[in-house]
Amino acid sequence: MSKLKSWFKSELPSQKYNGSFGGSFLDGFRIQYRTKTGFEKLPTAGLTATVQDGANVGTYVSAKRVVAGGVLFGPLGAGVGALIRKNQNEIHVVLERDDQIIGTISGSAKHTAKARTFAEKVNASSSDPGNTGEVES
Repeated sequence: MSKLKSWFKSELPSQKYNGSFGGSFLDGFRIQYRTKTGFEKLPTAGLTATVQDGANVGTYVSAKRVVAGGVLFGPLGAGVGALIRKNQNEIHVVLERDDQIIGTISGSAKHTAKARTFAEKVNASSSDPGNTGEVES
């Protein structure tokens, strides 16, 4: 490790958690993500990140598709809604706090390793003793 890099990590310990996935950025103790009006910041304190592929994400929302299809198009729509499958070519990082899903970050399934690294860094940032949960500007 270079002297500059070791100084940087010792002076700014939260910087070891930098990473990105699916258009979102982990910047120390916060995640920055794009919205319609710009970028929002989400503190990582208390967050849990898990990685799920498109097939697994589809399993816990399939009932929602059945109901939506049934409401919109009757019994035939419920059958069609049940047959619709989630895109298995995607990978998702699911962000949870207090057993509630805060959001998901999606990307191509070919970036699975990057998604797993991002989730590990989010979890490490969340449990860091120096993480106060405040979002700096």
